[in-house]
Amino acid sequence: MASMRTLVLASTSPRRKSILTNLDLPFVVASPKYHEDNSLQILPADLVQHLAVGKARSLMTDFPDAIIIGSDTLVEFKGKILPKPRSIKEAVDMLLSLSGTSHSILTGFALFDTKSGQVDSGTQKTVITFREIKLEEAQAYVKREDVLGVAGAYDHEHLGAVFVEYLNGDFYGSVGFPLYKIAESLKNNFEMDPLFLDR
Repeated sequence: MASMRTLVLASTSPRRKSILTNLDLPFVVASPKYHEDNSLQILPADLVQHLAVGKARSLMTDFPDAIIIGSDTLVEFKGKILPKPRSIKEAVDMLLSLSGTSHSILTGFALFDTKSGQVDSGTQKTVITFREIKLEEAQAYVKREDVLGVAGAYDHEHLGAVFVEYLNGDFYGSVGFPLYKIAESLKNNFEMDPLFLDR
């Protein structure tokens, strides 16, 4: 059995921390020293992967012998990235634009071995289909939830789930941390199988 190396989550997101805890591996949390640039003229699926790698690499000098995990999430609708709404009105308009349609949640992930320089990265795509949303429902929702800090103006882990008719893909990926892909990468690329590690 392999011995445990230092595992670092390059994120201060309570959600990502909670999801990674499911692997029952000891890890430390660190805030990435990386400026996200969502304006890069590359495909959204490539952009989230690029940002995840950047987050992981930004901590390499702080952890010279560790596996660092970075992650980033974007919402894509009709080929464009949906930002975080800047106002309540914009949030309502965004929800109504998604009504009765499908959109994608793209989560990039990266695992970076700071000792060897090895990187494994990719993108997880989850397709969300919304039911028809009435204007009064959208208005009621944005009064109940803090949507200004959420891309796409909804959070389907909480009350926003009432709009989700169908989810096609990985649930954990859709909330910002594709646990299956990360666990597979740890096992296949970094000899850190969560089922067979000395702790």
